[in-house]
Amino acid sequence: MTTKLCTKCATTKLLDAFAKDSSKRDGHASICKACKSAYMETYNRGHAEEKKQQSKEYRKEHAAEIKQYRKEYRARHVDERNQYNRQYYRDHPEVQKVRMKAYYIEHVAEYKQRCARYYINHADKYKQYYQRHAEERKQYAAQYRRDHPEASRAYKLKRRAAGVGRISGEVIRRIVSESESICPYCGGHIPEGKGHIDHMVPVSRGGTSDRSNLAYVCAGCNLRKGAKTVEEFLANVP
Repeated sequence: MTTKLCTKCATTKLLDAFAKDSSKRDGHASICKACKSAYMETYNRGHAEEKKQQSKEYRKEHAAEIKQYRKEYRARHVDERNQYNRQYYRDHPEVQKVRMKAYYIEHVAEYKQRCARYYINHADKYKQYYQRHAEERKQYAAQYRRDHPEASRAYKLKRRAAGVGRISGEVIRRIVSESESICPYCGGHIPEGKGHIDHMVPVSRGGTSDRSNLAYVCAGCNLRKGAKTVEEFLANVP
């Protein structure tokens, strides 16, 4: 027998249109796949909340098993998942942008701590990069000032208003000598000639070049600190 009558829609169809069922004499279900699918769709719509609650309870009762299964699945399909994710985000860049923004907002403190640790541990790498691209950075800064004259002028006026000027060599030598080559932020040793003079209260936030606002710090801490105050910076350093 190659055909069968569906008891639901009363239509004779090929056996391939019926799901297999070993409890039936001919080994196939009594209703066709299309009718079964339509029935399940209607049933699920009518019992959505009930099924949602059942699913929630199941996940709660089998949390450890589900976690282990997902871990093993990810381990078995690393390359496929990476390839799928890369292609998906290439096709949906707006989704990736929204997702990354939401993640950053939710994990901002953790993200800052991770960045702080990375920059401190790779200070030499960043310094080498800046040295290799010194001329490019100068050209970029010059072009930026030409393209944004108002912003550049406002920044200069802000520095003048704060009383920020050149720091004399004598002041720098005194600061370096008093530091004993120990970074006050991380407590690490500063190799000779590798430290930075830092404005503890950034110029952009009203800091001046008075001796009391200057510190000799390691390159990593200075690069990571940026426009933060000392208190803000240290709050995110492990």
